[in-house]
Amino acid sequence: MKSVDPGRTVKALGAAALVAGLVGCEVQEEPTGDIAVQTAPAEIRDLRITAEATGELEPVLRVEVKSKASGEILDLFVDSGDEVEPGTLLARVDPRDVQNAFDQATADLDVARARIEIARAQERRSRELLDSEVITAQEYEARQLEFANAQAAHVRAETNLELATLRLEDVTIRAPLAGTILEKQVEFGQVIQSASQNVSGGTPLFIMANLDDMRVRTLVDETDVGQLGAGMAATVTVEAFPDRTFRGAIEKIEPQAVVEQNVTMFPVIVLLDNRAGLLKPGMNAEVEVLVDERLATLTVPNNAVVQPQELAPAAEVLGLDPQSVSVDRSAGGDLMAEAAAKAGVSAGSRMAGAGGMADGAMPG
Repeated sequence: MKSVDPGRTVKALGAAALVAGLVGCEVQEEPTGDIAVQTAPAEIRDLRITAEATGELEPVLRVEVKSKASGEILDLFVDSGDEVEPGTLLARVDPRDVQNAFDQATADLDVARARIEIARAQERRSRELLDSEVITAQEYEARQLEFANAQAAHVRAETNLELATLRLEDVTIRAPLAGTILEKQVEFGQVIQSASQNVSGGTPLFIMANLDDMRVRTLVDETDVGQLGAGMAATVTVEAFPDRTFRGAIEKIEPQAVVEQNVTMFPVIVLLDNRAGLLKPGMNAEVEVLVDERLATLTVPNNAVVQPQELAPAAEVLGLDPQSVSVDRSAGGDLMAEAAAKAGVSAGSRMAGAGGMADGAMPG
């Protein structure tokens, strides 16, 4: 992740003399012959501490459309890029097998209905005969059992017809949601496998997504994650529209770290409103998250004041009260500690160096 450490930025600016009433400064370089003086004006600027990262745009909701029915693709009604509504007809699979099963289930139900009517009538007559003592109780019980079997067969026939109806509906594939067809992965005449009956998961037909809401997935270094949080504003730019910015917000920081090239990072998800339809999946995006800012601040160049001890003389040259100038003491300590660490100095020596810098700073 490319980021600007807020602590480091503020501290560096503190060491570079964020002073009230600053109107100009001088920067002197080591003379190599003739004395050369480089000057630069003090400026009123908005200081922004940001964290920057790159990522790839992706839809929030992405669906892989499959068929519950197996068979040959007879019709395709959409292509990649088409906008669809929920229930839009996408494709149709050869229905002959399921149509035959539906017709058989319908016939079986008709037979079951006839059998149950006959069994009911026989049971009624058997009761009358039993009351007249024409038949025995055992014969009547046999008629009751036949009627019960007919009822069970009727229930099975109704269930089979319901399943056959669902399978017949499955040969027509419809859009599960409103969105855009991103990919069409089958062609006319191709034989596909059922998603519910095949161990491989079936043949994908389409990939579609709702592009109204997009997100950028970025990886942020663990040293910067602590500065970010859900809901923080973010600005996103893409190469397709270099002069335009898109505003979003951090949705979440995922808890599981990702290690790449021995660098530990955390996925950060930034949500974007894409109802204008300009952003497309797969676009490379640059994300900038505002961590902190200070508006209308008088500043001088960073190289105008190198050491905290130089802050008071610089203020005096500019006609300011040195006592009104302050330095972030922790900034000096942190920067010295970092420099000492790179130079291989021990922790104790770093602390001494940091303390020396702080002692030389003017109180604020």
